Amino acid sequence: MLRVGAVGCGPIGLIHQRAFQAHKGSKLMGVCDVVFDKARDRGETLGVPAYPSLKALLESQQVDAVSVVTTDTHHFEPAMQALQAGKHVLVEKPITIELTEGEQLVAEADRRNLELGVNHNRRFGFAYRTGRRWLDEGRIGRLGYLLIRQAQGGPYGTRKPFHLVWDMGPHMFDLVRFFGGEVLSMKAEMTDTRDTGYYTSIAVAMKLSSGAVSTLLFSWDSVFTKGLEYVELCGDKGRCTMHEVNQEACLYPHEGDESVIVRTDPFHGYQFQDTFTRRVHAFVDDLAAGRPPSPLGSDGLASLRLMYDCVRSFEEDRVLKPGARK
Repeated sequence: MLRVGAVGCGPIGLIHQRAFQAHKGSKLMGVCDVVFDKARDRGETLGVPAYPSLKALLESQQVDAVSVVTTDTHHFEPAMQALQAGKHVLVEKPITIELTEGEQLVAEADRRNLELGVNHNRRFGFAYRTGRRWLDEGRIGRLGYLLIRQAQGGPYGTRKPFHLVWDMGPHMFDLVRFFGGEVLSMKAEMTDTRDTGYYTSIAVAMKLSSGAVSTLLFSWDSVFTKGLEYVELCGDKGRCTMHEVNQEACLYPHEGDESVIVRTDPFHGYQFQDTFTRRVHAFVDDLAAGRPPSPLGSDGLASLRLMYDCVRSFEEDRVLKPGARK
């Protein structure tokens, strides 16, 4: 039984905490939040003890792992505290905001032989898992291009003018690596046609280690309705399209007339929040089986590095090789 302590009592934290409670292989031992009223309310909701700090939780409860679901700018401290206490960690995306902090977390987990997982939950979407399976089975063939688009409403956030990178970038760059491999080179362009003070649409062209080229487009210049997210893979055997994370995956072989279209039930199928639950359950299952809980801290760090590369490519107006940061 994996005993879990939870840091952060916001709405996403609640999804994580209920997921740990729903898994037969884990037990939620307690919750904490810097705003103790939130922790107390959450504890009452879930029927577990509440604490004003992670320190207090660790002093009172025996736990094996810590779930960190705080605001993006406050992942580092509780994650590092948990690792230094000898606990495995599952941290929300992005792994951290500051690159050096992400590097420190990965190094600390490696040094202590602990597992550090990151919640890149889109990898657990029904459509994306289906497309990845088709790619692994060779039904798409050698990848030629990868297209990823996410468009929604905005802007919001405090990190002007690049907050869109920190908001969508962790997931988008992780999907690039999930489907296409490592990024060998990139060129980013950004625009703010509505004069918001933020770059509200970003396009990134990349060459990948799989040999494919990739275009990544993410934007706040749309609205929160259907049509938010789309991924397309094309190889020498077929083309695959994936819609709305969970909604639909389509395979179009180059030869023959038969296509494969897989959809979820619109009334009883997967919801987006189910990707969080499946990611949490995979974390529990992986630890129980002695497997690294992929996606790992190193995957979160790789996405964070690509986010910094994206900004630098735009600011310096040049093609950037990953790792060529100051």
